[in-house]
Amino acid sequence: MNIIMYTTEEGITKIEVTFDHDTVWLSIDQMAELFQRDKSVIGKHVRNIFKEGELVKEEVWAKFAYTASGGKVYQVDFYNLDVIISVDYRVKSLRGTQFRIWATSILKEYMKETAVSGTASKLNGMSYQAYGKTGSAEFGNNKGDSHAWFTGYAPAENPEVCVTVIMEGAGSGGDYAVPIARRIFDAYFNEKNASGEPEG
Repeated sequence: MNIIMYTTEEGITKIEVTFDHDTVWLSIDQMAELFQRDKSVIGKHVRNIFKEGELVKEEVWAKFAYTASGGKVYQVDFYNLDVIISVDYRVKSLRGTQFRIWATSILKEYMKETAVSGTASKLNGMSYQAYGKTGSAEFGNNKGDSHAWFTGYAPAENPEVCVTVIMEGAGSGGDYAVPIARRIFDAYFNEKNASGEPEG
């Protein structure tokens, strides 16, 4: 988990944004500060998002530890970028649009680092640049059942194709899912080049 400082364009408001599990997170208090709305209004919008079935709470909600000024630690509800964007559409805030652009650039940079020097570095050396993220997930009671995954896109600057690979019981995403993704990317661009279609 990382904390990234977000400063609004006018430079007045600064918000500590939590970056974890490949996305950004804000609490209701932070969203209220970002969107310049009362906390009760933000809370109502968040509840309606789940009530109306727009998002599934368990997929976009987490509790993170927060240390108050007195040193006491609290468990606080946080919501990821999907919720933040949904609230933004409801409150129609210019600040929300600015935050979404900023958050997207942060996520893109993270995927770039993963592809260039991280667990997806097996994508290097191709005629095109692909960005992506790897990982592994454990399911069921048997903690040895680790499934490898990769998701990414190419070309990096002007995406044409998105690839997601999930391999059951394979282990590391970087070791097993990325090579499969590379073969899919290669097949796409080789076919495109063979057909004489100019590259994006």
